[in-house]
Amino acid sequence: MKRLLTIVSIAIIFAGILFAKADNLQRIFGTSCDEYQAIKYLYISQGHSLPSTTGPWSADELMKMLGILDYQALNQVEKNTYDTVLSNLTKDARIEREDAAFNFNSTLNLELYLHTNADGYARTTVQGVEEKAFQGVDQWIYSAKDQKSFYNIEWESFIYQSIYTNFQMDLGNSWHAGDDYERELGYENLNTNILFFRSLTPELALFDANFPHKAFASVGGNGWNLQIGRDRLSWGAGEVGNLTISDNMPWQDFFRATTYTKHFKYTFLTSFYTHPINYWDNQYEGSDTGTWHGQHQDYPALHGLRMYIAHRFEGRFLNDRLTVTGTEGLMYMSEDNTIDFRALNPMNFNHNNYIANNSNSTLAFEFDYTPIKGLNLFGQVIIDEIAFPGIEDNPSPTESSTPPASGFMLGAKSAFTVGDGLFHITGEFAKTSPYLYLRDGIYENSHGVDDGMYGIDYVVALRDWSSSVGDITYNNYFLGYTYGCDALVGNLKAGWTRSDLKFSVEGSLLFMAHGTHDAWTQWDWYGGSQESYDVNHTSPTPSHTTNNNKYPNAKVVRNSIQYTTICGINANYAVTRYLDAMVQADYVNIVNYGNESGINQDDFQTVVSLTLKF
Repeated sequence: MKRLLTIVSIAIIFAGILFAKADNLQRIFGTSCDEYQAIKYLYISQGHSLPSTTGPWSADELMKMLGILDYQALNQVEKNTYDTVLSNLTKDARIEREDAAFNFNSTLNLELYLHTNADGYARTTVQGVEEKAFQGVDQWIYSAKDQKSFYNIEWESFIYQSIYTNFQMDLGNSWHAGDDYERELGYENLNTNILFFRSLTPELALFDANFPHKAFASVGGNGWNLQIGRDRLSWGAGEVGNLTISDNMPWQDFFRATTYTKHFKYTFLTSFYTHPINYWDNQYEGSDTGTWHGQHQDYPALHGLRMYIAHRFEGRFLNDRLTVTGTEGLMYMSEDNTIDFRALNPMNFNHNNYIANNSNSTLAFEFDYTPIKGLNLFGQVIIDEIAFPGIEDNPSPTESSTPPASGFMLGAKSAFTVGDGLFHITGEFAKTSPYLYLRDGIYENSHGVDDGMYGIDYVVALRDWSSSVGDITYNNYFLGYTYGCDALVGNLKAGWTRSDLKFSVEGSLLFMAHGTHDAWTQWDWYGGSQESYDVNHTSPTPSHTTNNNKYPNAKVVRNSIQYTTICGINANYAVTRYLDAMVQADYVNIVNYGNESGINQDDFQTVVSLTLKF
C-alpha cells in the first residue's frame, strides 16, 4: 500500500510539473523573433490581415494567432512552418520543479566587422568632438540593436502557470572608446566583438558594464499579459521603422499591459527615459563640468521625470481581412519629478489635458488590408502638430506661424510558398515633415536663456557608461521613425525562410532623401516670406535655416539634400542544434554627407557572426 501511495504521489507531482510547464505561456518573444515573422507570412499567404503589429508578444498571444489559421487549408510547406512555430512556442524548460521550471542558457558569440572606409569624413560637435562617418555602433547597418556581446548568459524562469522572468548578462565591449571617442567601432578596417580585443590589440578598459540589455518579468493568463522591465518595442507594420515606435533602440525600460481576443487588442504602455536636464543644459552651454558627450557618473545627481505614455487599440474587420489601429501617445516631462496622474488614465484622451508645459501629444492611425491571398496593403499616418481651424494659422508666404508636423507611410507585403519555404517581399514609402518629433524649447537654462533649449520632443536618450571614455554618454534616438524628421524613404526587401526556420536569406534596397533637419534642429517658426516658406514647408529641406544644438555650423554648411543608397543581403543558418551562423553585407553610398554639398562618402560593410550555444 505504501508503495502504491508513493507511486501515486510521484505521479501527482510529475503531473503537476507537466501542468505548470504546459500552461505557462507567458514567455515573451521579441520584436524580431522568427516565430512572429513566420506567422505573419502565413497570415498573408492565407488571406488574413497581419497579426497584431504591437510587439513584443507572449507565447499565449502567438498561440492565439496560430489558432486563427485553418490548419487544414494550409499546403504542406505552410503546415511544416505552422508545426515548427507551435513546437517553438511550447518548448520545454530544461530544469523542472513542482511549481516552477528554469532555463540557464549561454552563448559564445564571435563577430567580425569589416568595412572599407575607416577614415570617414568628420563633423565637429559643440564639444569639439569629431564624429566620423561609419564609425560608431549606430553608424553600421548592422547596428547596436543587432550586435551580439562576446558572451551572453540568460536565466529564464517559469513560475506556476502565470509568471515568466528573463535576465541576461552580457560580457562584451563597450559602445564607446577613447578619450575623444577616437576609437569607435569601425575606426579600423577590421574590428571584432572579442572581449577586450575590438581592434585585435588588448584594451582592458573596453569592458561594457551596462548590462543587462534585456531583463523583465511577465505575468499573464488567457488573453492578457503584463510586462515590466527592459526589452525592445515595435508598433507597426513598417520594415525600416514605424511612425509611433520603431525597433531602432537596443532596449527600452517600460511597463506594458495588453489584452487581446480574436477581433480586438488593447495595449497600455509607459516607457521611461533620462530627463534632458541631466545633459542638454550643459551641452548647450559648452560647459567643461559635464556635456552631452561625457558626464562623470557622480555629476550631477539625476533628476527630472520623462516618460512616454500611450494607449493603442486594434480591431479586426471584414472577415479578418482588415485591421484598423489607433494610437494616442503622450511624452510627459517634469523637471521637479511631479506628475499629473490624469496622464496615467489608460482610457483618457490625453490631448484634452491641456498641460502643454508638461506634455506633447501625438495621434497615429494605421491600417492593413489583405484583398486577396498573398497580398497585404498597409499604411500609417501620425499627427504631431496641426493648426487648429479658427484659432491657429498655417504658415504661408505672407504669414509666419508654428510649423505643422506629421508623417505618413504606405506599403505592400506579399508572401507565398516557394520550394520548402515561404518567400516574402515588401515595398514601402515613408515621408516625415521637417519638424516631426521636434518641439520648441520651453525651459530656461541656468543662465535664464531659453533659445535652443530642449523642448518636449520625441528624441530620447540611453545612458551609457564607458571606462574607456571615463564618462557617461547619452546616445540619442528618435522614438518614432528610425530616420526621424525631414525624410523621404523608399525601401524594397525580399527574402525566403525555410519551413523549419533554420535557414533564411533576405536582400534589401533603400533610397533616402534626407533634408537638413535632424534630432538637434531647433524648432522655429517659418513663413512670412516666399523664401522662408519655400525652404521649410516640405521635406526634404535644402538648407538649415535655424540653429542646431549639436552641430554649431549647421546653419552655414548644410546647403544640400543628403541622398543615401543602401543595398544589402543577410543570411542566417542553424548549422546544428548548438551552432548558428550569420553573414551580412551592405554597400552604403551617401551623396552630400551631412547635407554638405560635394561631400560624398561610401562604405562596404561586412559582418560575419558565429554563435555557439550551451
